[in-house]
Amino acid sequence: MATPKKRRLTILHFNDVYNCENGNGARFVAAIKRASRPSSSSPDGPDGGERALVVLFSGDALFPSTVSTVTMGRHMVPVLNLAGVDCACLGNHDVDGGVANFGGMDWAFPWLCTNADDAATGAPFAGCRRSCVLERGGLRVGVIGLVEPEWAATLPCVEEEDIVVKPFVDEARRHARALREQQGADVVVALTHMRLPNDRRLALEAGADVDVILGGHDHDAAYEPGGPAAAAAASAASGGGRPLPERVAPVVKSGTDFRSYSKIVLELPAPAAAAATPKTTAAAAAAAAAAAAAATVAEYALVSVPKDGPEDPQCAAAVSEYTAALEARMGDPLGFAADDLDARFATVRSRESNLGDLVADVFRRALRADAALLNSGTFRSDAVHPRGELAVRDLVALFPLLDETAVVRATGAQLLAALENGVGSWPRLEGRFPQVSGIRFAFDARLPPGARVLRESVEVAGAPLDEARSYTLATKAFVSPEGKDGYDALRGCDAVRDPSSCPVLPVVLRSALHALAAVNAMRAPTAGVRAFAAKWRAAAAASGNGGQVVKEAEAGGGGAASARLKRGEEEEEEEQAVEFARHAMLGEGLVAADPQRGGALVIAARTDGRIRIVGEEEARAALEARH
Repeated sequence: MATPKKRRLTILHFNDVYNCENGNGARFVAAIKRASRPSSSSPDGPDGGERALVVLFSGDALFPSTVSTVTMGRHMVPVLNLAGVDCACLGNHDVDGGVANFGGMDWAFPWLCTNADDAATGAPFAGCRRSCVLERGGLRVGVIGLVEPEWAATLPCVEEEDIVVKPFVDEARRHARALREQQGADVVVALTHMRLPNDRRLALEAGADVDVILGGHDHDAAYEPGGPAAAAAASAASGGGRPLPERVAPVVKSGTDFRSYSKIVLELPAPAAAAATPKTTAAAAAAAAAAAAAATVAEYALVSVPKDGPEDPQCAAAVSEYTAALEARMGDPLGFAADDLDARFATVRSRESNLGDLVADVFRRALRADAALLNSGTFRSDAVHPRGELAVRDLVALFPLLDETAVVRATGAQLLAALENGVGSWPRLEGRFPQVSGIRFAFDARLPPGARVLRESVEVAGAPLDEARSYTLATKAFVSPEGKDGYDALRGCDAVRDPSSCPVLPVVLRSALHALAAVNAMRAPTAGVRAFAAKWRAAAAASGNGGQVVKEAEAGGGGAASARLKRGEEEEEEEQAVEFARHAMLGEGLVAADPQRGGALVIAARTDGRIRIVGEEEARAALEARH
């Protein structure tokens, strides 16, 4: 009898891709298609049939990018479909536009989220699947998609308690074994959207069940081969307190932004001579599953995509349609403002601005921080955006750069020093002047830089500043942890959410405008507060937008609207809707009913005195006298 041949599976993997313009996506698709073609050196399937090859993606494609501010991520659908993706793990940025937005796209492959459930239904989050089996070249390839516990906190449009994230090691073991024992998988691949330390833990603790771990979330390429040496090293590192693992799975990460992909060739042992029977014991089944997870990496390569390489014409044409649409849709309406929005440098770089208040408030709420601080250099249009319709061109003019954002932990003393830096160059129109939310303070312009902020005036999160207390601060990564533009006091602050898990400002603002449009669409002339609230909750549950803010309103954050909800009193629909939207979506003072638009709710951005300047006229007069 001939000895059964070993079997081979080729995997092409990539992760975290954002910018498909300028030929990036089309060159990548062409490279993947070339790598997918059989060649004289490419092994065929185990029976001489089709080649056993899969293309796998570990998440983050739809946001953030300039194009996504218009397309809400839809421009990436043809790119991933044409790349021949067979299966993908859900990334945090894939739902930046809301769950309904993600679910409404025409994907040619399944998305997986094995260990994250919708808390209300128990179903896999965002309509994903828990696992899939791909049949390629006579092999059955089982795939699972795992996220880390911190993942739920990185979703701007979904409240954390609306998602149940189960332990990724336990779920990996359970689903990998089910794929082998119940669906006949020959090999199990774990796609992940986790940081490298969690991938390493998965490799160590679930390596007996998972053949290879293909990760995303990190943007740096990495390859850790696992195997006996890694198992021995892990045991030694624990001082002998950790038993030698049965197997440490290899870990692969493939870089970012269509610049590279990984090629992994797994070699599988020949199929077992005897199959399991219904009488197989649980212990024997577990042993068989462990023995089956014995694939080894026969080849690994990180393949760079050349910048001058050929482009896939179909992908290039699809991307061109979207980029052309970007310009064509510059006039598309996003919402309406009841007031002029002042982004002139003379305003935002010297004093509180109604636009600065609006953006900082929405930003702080979206990132669920105690406070927000944006350097005024963030606002780039240097113009007044007149009351009335807000269009895409306004958003692009305001935020042409996709600045990374973060949530950091800072002490009250650090915040005080940051505010001193922000006002230290006043009255020069420098980009460090702060626009804030959750912070109120005054500064005396007559005092020297570094000693201008009036300590007793500073409030954070609704209470007097406590210099010893730790606060969460939403800001740009440029400000913290990088500490640029003089914000040395915030350099190196501990990250609560790093830039890879935070939405960019254009997406935050556009999501808020979409939510306000949804409130307007749900309103009916005769709706009472209970009916309105029921519609809002249903829409929030369906779209992922507003779940947090509804809960805030119901818990008391909604003030009078919340009380009326509880009492069930019927009042005029306009007042109910305005009150509810103010507290549920944007906050007090940011939403109003516009009688010229039939009572539709619009942005009402007005300053509220959160930044006060003391002695301004005297300081300017003294400055003029000196010059």
